[in-house]
Amino acid sequence: MANGNTLIVCSKDLDIPTISRKLLKDDCLIEVDGQGKIVWEWQTADHIDDLELPKEVKAEIMNGYGGGRIGFGAPPPTKGFDYLHMNAASPIPESAGHMDPRFKPGNIIVSDPVDTSISWEYSADKSNRPIWSFFSHYISGAQRQPNGNTLICEGANGRIFEVTQSGEIVWEYVNPFPNLTGKIPNSTIFRAAKVAENWLKR
Repeated sequence: MANGNTLIVCSKDLDIPTISRKLLKDDCLIEVDGQGKIVWEWQTADHIDDLELPKEVKAEIMNGYGGGRIGFGAPPPTKGFDYLHMNAASPIPESAGHMDPRFKPGNIIVSDPVDTSISWEYSADKSNRPIWSFFSHYISGAQRQPNGNTLICEGANGRIFEVTQSGEIVWEYVNPFPNLTGKIPNSTIFRAAKVAENWLKR
């Protein structure tokens, strides 16, 4: 983070009967300083009403997607069910320039778009490449750059590249260090993020 602390996405197994009859894997955000001390924490369950979930969704969460305790006095399950699942979190920078108050600099954005509209999308054919040459069935991610380009992590194939709005690939990197310890060698990269040069000089 800009103040030198680190923002971490994590989860806790919590028993909250007002939200679910089943043990929850409840997402949280924690901010730690350089010594690892927690200086701020946000727990999803404490803000469940702020999410404005539809009644039918709340009902599914309450029932634990069809699971739950067998009867009164039954022991609780030992592992929570993952009912919301954050993938990432990022502080909103001063240069965001968004008019929506939820995107005020200093706030934190996690996973969920404001709506389901698509503002931009990328596929291999946008770069005049065969459609099958860009695909990842898990992990991966993307990061919009200040200049409007997009950094893409094609995680399953260990490929990181940056494209313009029109699809021009301005640079790319393919991980040359395969993991040979598993049954199938792979060069996967879980996530990539571009940082300013002065970040390396701290």
